[in-house]
Amino acid sequence: MKTSLDILPKDKQEELHRVVEIIREEFKPEMIILFGSHARGNWVEDAYIGEDGNYYKYKSDFDIYVLMHNHDDARKVNRRKSIRDKFRAEIRTPVQVIADTVSYFNSRLKEAQYFFTDIKEEGILLYDSGKLKLGEPRKPTPEERIQKAEEDFQHWFNSANNFFLAFELLLERNIYNEAAFLLHQAVERYYSTVLLVLTNYKPKGHDLEEYGGLAASQKPVLNAVFPRDTQEDEHRFELLRKAYVEARYEKNYEITKKDLEWLAERVKQLRALTEEVCKKWIEKLKTQSSGKMDTLV
Repeated sequence: MKTSLDILPKDKQEELHRVVEIIREEFKPEMIILFGSHARGNWVEDAYIGEDGNYYKYKSDFDIYVLMHNHDDARKVNRRKSIRDKFRAEIRTPVQVIADTVSYFNSRLKEAQYFFTDIKEEGILLYDSGKLKLGEPRKPTPEERIQKAEEDFQHWFNSANNFFLAFELLLERNIYNEAAFLLHQAVERYYSTVLLVLTNYKPKGHDLEEYGGLAASQKPVLNAVFPRDTQEDEHRFELLRKAYVEARYEKNYEITKKDLEWLAERVKQLRALTEEVCKKWIEKLKTQSSGKMDTLV
């Protein structure tokens, strides 16, 4: 694992130093690791005019993996709202945090889950208590990666499409709250498709902000799917993000047909990008595998 932040400009290095300080002010982590696009050096900060004539901008997150000594402490990191508030207030770059135990991380390395293998190989170690060590990963064979990627694409992409179809039926019948829940599930599954095909990993919960951040860390173009530059954009995304619980159980949850139609157009874009990204990735794996076989022959 790398230890230098030299691939990043000075302002981002300073931001990451503050990220580490914020985490350590509230917790006692064993390790803090930067992974994703900033660790690889292909982060994106861009702006463009969309086909609808609106101005959009998107920015790659800092993807941070926090390794804790035990499960309870890791869960506290994942749930502690105060550090996320500090990130928003003090760090210009959006910050996405995942916390697990070192033992969990090492078990996934042994199982050849390449999301964790890639973090071990490509990540940048921002802090290390020196008390625990990461294990050595078992690398999956090219054949294993191709088979798993194809299976995950088939299952999760079809599942997402089914939820989107059900959403359209409810929207047509003006059943808005239940439609919002189904749309949330479609989005969660499209993001899951990208994450599982490219990394063999997806989050345990249902927070679309976390799913979207992780997916965009793999393919920054996904950052542009849900623009959040205006209060209206932000409000609509929040309605979708909260729909998993509130659309089903909260009497005061309200979403309009106009909101749902706007969100549906964004989800159609996500669907198209998901299919494109995943099929290109699987083809890349097959080409790489074929090249290795040709070399052996």
